[in-house]
Amino acid sequence: GRRGVHCWVCDAEARKLTNEARTAIANYLSVYVGNEMTSGTATIKKPIHPSLERACTIISESFCDIMMGDQNILSEEKQRMKLFNMFKNKQAKEKLEATWSEYTDYEDPENSKKLWKVFVKLAPTDIQNN
Repeated sequence: GRRGVHCWVCDAEARKLTNEARTAIANYLSVYVGNEMTSGTATIKKPIHPSLERACTIISESFCDIMMGDQNILSEEKQRMKLFNMFKNKQAKEKLEATWSEYTDYEDPENSKKLWKVFVKLAPTDIQNN
């Protein structure tokens, strides 16, 4: 089913909105399309909702250290492939693959950090060329 943030709306005016209006608000806050069975992608539409902007700021400060350093999540090929498959542009994907091939010490958490930094550096290229 559908997963994500759920809320109860108590505002009288908001509760009178049409289904289309409520859907538009939900879509405004939606950032991910897909699931484990599909090749989903994050899509953040501008203008970005202030709560999403704040969340991105908070996450960006510690994400790499926790997820790559402490948890070493890119030590598993399955996790690397999830990121790799997010790239749609063939040239960007080839560049990612070529660069990632330089970092193969998967037991070392520093390796995950290097892989992540390459992904973050190349992601805007993939978006611009798509």
